[in-house]
Amino acid sequence: MVASENEITKDILVRLNATTVGEHQGTLSLETEGTSAVNISVTGNTLDHVTGLPTRLANHFTLSPNPVETTLTIHFSDNVGGGILSVFTTTGEKVIELNIANSSHEAYLDVSKLAPGMYFANFTSQHENGVLKFIRR
Repeated sequence: MVASENEITKDILVRLNATTVGEHQGTLSLETEGTSAVNISVTGNTLDHVTGLPTRLANHFTLSPNPVETTLTIHFSDNVGGGILSVFTTTGEKVIELNIANSSHEAYLDVSKLAPGMYFANFTSQHENGVLKFIRR
């Protein structure tokens, strides 16, 4: 998407409190002082409160070591094609994005420049996505 001079674009991670796991749709209403409300349609997946896994795809990749100090290894099962791995802070800021080739079974991510804390690794393929948590020590 290309932003016009009147538009602002930013990737964000929205945390939903839903009673069921799966895809949900809704509307975010944003309003700042002196402006009218802007409604944004959103679609996303909620996490299982026990496993932290939103969809089937989260079962097809793992992260190690966890906690990690410098290099995070992402292991993919044979069932996952290429996609994009995005790393988000707990406040929803995207800090890393990595393209994963179709034939990859493993990828390496340098996290040494990230501040210590918890992060979310979101892997998105053509049809699904999954999120796993990791700790940067």
